Amino acid sequence: MTLRAIVVAVACVLPTLGTAASLERVFELLAIPQMVDVMRSEGLDYARDLATDMRSGGADSSWNTVLNRIYDAPTMEETVQRGMSSILEGQDLSSIVAFFDDGVGAHVVELEISARRAMVDDGIDAAARDQFRDLTASNELRIRHLERFVQANDLIDTNVAGNLNSSIQFYFGMADAGGIALTETDILQLVWESEPDTRTETVEWVFSFLLMAYAPLSSDDLRSYIEFSETETGQILNRALFEGYNQMFNDISYNLGFALAQEMDATDL
Repeated sequence: MTLRAIVVAVACVLPTLGTAASLERVFELLAIPQMVDVMRSEGLDYARDLATDMRSGGADSSWNTVLNRIYDAPTMEETVQRGMSSILEGQDLSSIVAFFDDGVGAHVVELEISARRAMVDDGIDAAARDQFRDLTASNELRIRHLERFVQANDLIDTNVAGNLNSSIQFYFGMADAGGIALTETDILQLVWESEPDTRTETVEWVFSFLLMAYAPLSSDDLRSYIEFSETETGQILNRALFEGYNQMFNDISYNLGFALAQEMDATDL
């Protein structure tokens, strides 16, 4: 199962008003609600296809009602923000706000959301992947930039781990609902066997997405974004994003597996 695309122990005190306000500004500048909306569309498409494969009734009105409960946008957004806050609270957020408030940072956010929304369409997704597979020497500089960006943000290993953990949670949900008779060890082994395919898929999707999203960026602007990502602040933000979105995907995956097991007439896995 692949869903796409990510706790620091702190003293039990409330954040200062200034920190809270800065966090709200970060969430606004990173367009968390808009990105969650796109991910909700991706998830709903995936879950409807899943129902077609595994439910006798397919994606009927009953299943759509369940999905609307699982993919509740306010809950998804709250989960992402809570996970990000666990990393960002107490940090100096001024550099993040300054970078994404205007210029390259603001443009990058717009491009990422636009590309992600476009790739919900299967045809556009396929075209982006074809572009990645058909790369030529003329793309060498852009690819070197993207490889540096991917490395700076650990986009392959962290996304692979996130996808595998989401799959584990999905099977845990199914097992807890009585849909499958697998032990925790069985589930971990089953999911780990999918790691090579998950890694291949992740590499293709990440580079296809980045090629499409950042195509309008000049080399100087892309280099500026990479350099920000390589700073200590950029690394903290990256960890926060993975923490928030991974929490969201894990919650959804567990609930989806649990609901599917309850809804299925009979499943033999």
